[in-house]
Amino acid sequence: MKKSELPEYIVALQDAGLLISRKAHGAHHRAPFEGNYCIVSGFWNPILDQNGADDAFFRQLERYVAEKTGVEPRCWYEPQYDWMPEEIPE
Repeated sequence: MKKSELPEYIVALQDAGLLISRKAHGAHHRAPFEGNYCIVSGFWNPILDQNGADDAFFRQLERYVAEKTGVEPRCWYEPQYDWMPEEIPE
């Protein structure tokens, strides 16, 4: 979504750093889909992602969810580029 398409209050909150930036939120939607799960402020992403370390919180959570539900995260497989959005947020 382009900046011009967002409500003014969302843009103001993003510009103030209270909501995650458009660029950082876009990273959440791009391969390899193995991090950037904290999409409200992004504050916890570096701490919980730990640069993709195998024992990082999100890696452990992915394994737990897959074990309990049988649903595996996309980051365990090669991306399917045919359905990915082409536009990168401003």
